[in-house]
Amino acid sequence: MYVIKQWAKHFENNRSREVQKPSWVAQPNSHDTSGYRALVSRPDGPALYGVWCVLVQIASRCRPHGCLVKENGTPHTAESIALRSGMPVELVTKCLETIQLPEIDWVEIQGELVEQKPVRKHRGAQEGAVGAQEGAVGAQVARAQQTDRQTDRHNSNNLLSTAEILSSAAVVVKSNNQDHETKILLESLVAQHDSLATIQTAQSLLDACRENSPSVDPPVSGAEVALVCHEKRSRNKGTKIDNPLGFLLITVPPCFPQVLQTLRRKTQ
Repeated sequence: MYVIKQWAKHFENNRSREVQKPSWVAQPNSHDTSGYRALVSRPDGPALYGVWCVLVQIASRCRPHGCLVKENGTPHTAESIALRSGMPVELVTKCLETIQLPEIDWVEIQGELVEQKPVRKHRGAQEGAVGAQEGAVGAQVARAQQTDRQTDRHNSNNLLSTAEILSSAAVVVKSNNQDHETKILLESLVAQHDSLATIQTAQSLLDACRENSPSVDPPVSGAEVALVCHEKRSRNKGTKIDNPLGFLLITVPPCFPQVLQTLRRKTQ
């Protein structure tokens, strides 16, 4: 799926993080960055920048924020974005390709993309079909999220409820080496949750948890995030989750920093 890089840093604030589907999005207003200049200097740059703004708006309403994913957990494609926004599919395709270029580097691909199909002329009928499909399948994800929200009402002291989870935790890694912490988390994601997890997925998850814990010292570790991921999936073991990685990106970061007190007390 397409993931907008550094979403939490550039497009979120304390208010937007609390809203599942905001009606607005915080967007940088500077025009002197190298990525912006590289994009708008192209012959079709202004049009591509317009599509980029639409991508940001759509991503702000996706779960997790910043990931271009439908309500049923499947990735957005150029076609589905065109159907939803009214933008020409050719222009959306060109924009998605251009903003991945090294000199711009605003978007990355994580996991697999659904094969794109040509847009037909009768878009109204297609939008209805897509919406009906997303609504039916999206109910499954909603049930999983509802189960998780009910469980989160418990006191954070009960978050790690089994001896097995606690015993599997290594000593909290105090190294500030981001690559090392990300690799620890990635190994856990691949082993316990999803073989499609990538280093970028692990980095995004770790960054989001640390973004919620800016004053914590030592910083949130990969091992701590891995423990919370394992607990989240264990609680929803009987629930069908179409997008496990997306589920973790949604539910794990809000646990921080509250859960750290329990984690670090029990691992000392």
